[in-house]
Amino acid sequence: MNVTKQQISTIITFDYNSHKFFLHKNIEHETSDDYLNKIELQEIQRTSYQILDWCHKSEISTLLEYEGVNIGDLFAVELHYVLIPFLKKFVEIKNIFEKHSDAKFMTASTLYTMMLSFTNSVTELKNIRIESQHFLYDSLKLNVKIGKNSYGIRLPRSYYVKLKKISEKIIHMLFESQKPANKKPVMLIEFDTIKYETLFTNLPQTSLNLITLCRRRPSIWNLKSFSIIRKSGATVATYYGIDTTKLRELIDNDRSELKKKLDHLFVKDELISPFFTIKGVSFWKIFKPIFVRLAEKRSLEAISEIQITKQILEKYNPKSVVIWSENGFNEQIVMGLAKQRSIPVILFQHGGVIYDSAGAYDYNRFAGILPINSDKYIAWGESLKQYLINNGIESMKIHTTGSPLYDKIFTKKPSTSKSKQDFILLTTSSHIQNFVNNLTVATMIEYEEAIKKICQTVKKLNKRLVIKLHPFQEEIDITKIAKELDPTITIVKQGDVFPLIEACEALITIDASSTILEAQILEKPTISVSVKNFGFGEPTIFRDNPHIKTDVDNLENLLNMILSDANFRNQIIESGTNFVKTSLANRGMASQTMLSFLEKC
Repeated sequence: MNVTKQQISTIITFDYNSHKFFLHKNIEHETSDDYLNKIELQEIQRTSYQILDWCHKSEISTLLEYEGVNIGDLFAVELHYVLIPFLKKFVEIKNIFEKHSDAKFMTASTLYTMMLSFTNSVTELKNIRIESQHFLYDSLKLNVKIGKNSYGIRLPRSYYVKLKKISEKIIHMLFESQKPANKKPVMLIEFDTIKYETLFTNLPQTSLNLITLCRRRPSIWNLKSFSIIRKSGATVATYYGIDTTKLRELIDNDRSELKKKLDHLFVKDELISPFFTIKGVSFWKIFKPIFVRLAEKRSLEAISEIQITKQILEKYNPKSVVIWSENGFNEQIVMGLAKQRSIPVILFQHGGVIYDSAGAYDYNRFAGILPINSDKYIAWGESLKQYLINNGIESMKIHTTGSPLYDKIFTKKPSTSKSKQDFILLTTSSHIQNFVNNLTVATMIEYEEAIKKICQTVKKLNKRLVIKLHPFQEEIDITKIAKELDPTITIVKQGDVFPLIEACEALITIDASSTILEAQILEKPTISVSVKNFGFGEPTIFRDNPHIKTDVDNLENLLNMILSDANFRNQIIESGTNFVKTSLANRGMASQTMLSFLEKC
């Protein structure tokens, strides 16, 4: 369809790339953000959490209950990931229509059905290319290093599953005989072998048999992880270690039964539709195709995962299971099955910097970092323990052990941990779309401008800049932005951040990040550049370290003071050291303390 300028009175863009395109072409336009206010943004975020309760309605949960697991909860993270951008666009279109109710609209196919919810005076621009719906875990992003360059490739989920089954078969052949007798079995769910190396290293001195169950990623993937498991004597639970004689038939039959229940559920719009409403307007009809496709895909996958996990639990009969999130697909399966077998579930703190402010409670609950369903909680330090108590978690449920992640750092010689080079390290924070504020043009502009300003500032101060990208697979790749400003900037897309922090002169990070705590452990001065406002309020790390937080306009002044004023630099370091003491108990001994706790559970 050909559209002339004379036919268009107003152009409204709905994403950042479109905004930049029209800006580059000097074409006057508005952004959809112009039709949202701060209160509506907060309402979108709040409504998104309420919608996730759809599967807890009694008539629905009865259909979705399988082996003690509510299957609807398993894909809540992915549902939320598509829900937030959908809600934002829906409210924007509602507001646009109310302001221009007499107008005729032309729009791309992605927005056409939304517009039809409000008006018939809309034409679909079919010649505009649109991408098919992609769910968060439909593929896995891998960073492949060829020479000095890293390349990101997406591996379809089905391919990854096939490769993982091959690796599990090899692991089973190598470690099937590694089953310590007369030791207490405790199962670790989705723990990274290398990150928790000290936990495994200290295992032989205990009465424990740690059993690693990693369904999303392998327990062993290189020589180092192989060596860690081999030396520790830990057990690796795999698909090939269970009796699969009748498993395939059981899974196929149960999938068939579940498919019938889902078909029955999805024709009863009156059961689900009340949840999918915002600002008094239902959007169920247009969101339903997306929802049904995701629900059917993940629900049918869940059957096999539940049955495999059930048999693994029956085989090893652990005395407790340790998870590090209550919202993970596999973690929820383990929780549900463990509850049925009266196996205690222990939630382990896995991040050092948490928004422990009053306004962050809803998000922390959604993110699965609060012990809502777990029997016990392992906290790293007194700071988080107090936050949990303030939010109604019983103190008897919380046990402070410290973090095994950092034991090796604390036990290093000071001369090694304080090594210094001439570069500044920037660690980016994941720009994920489950926060509506992240999707606004203003936030995207601020984020890119902050990256540019950091690059320019470091170059102006004659320092080399190294950028470590966040490992989240949907992280925005800022390589092009940085390289255009300074081709000498080093971009690191994969690997451990610790060696980089250890070697840098100072760390700059975006907003609150666990790398702040890690830099403070290594006694490195840190700056946090504020970009995204989640409306949570200040977390403890900024309340206790007020001098490290800055806006991008004051960055040069603060960084220059850190580099040139020894007293100020030491003040920043000392403040960080004090925060580390309240955040991390048993520094250097956390692995032994945690293992001792697990022995007593």
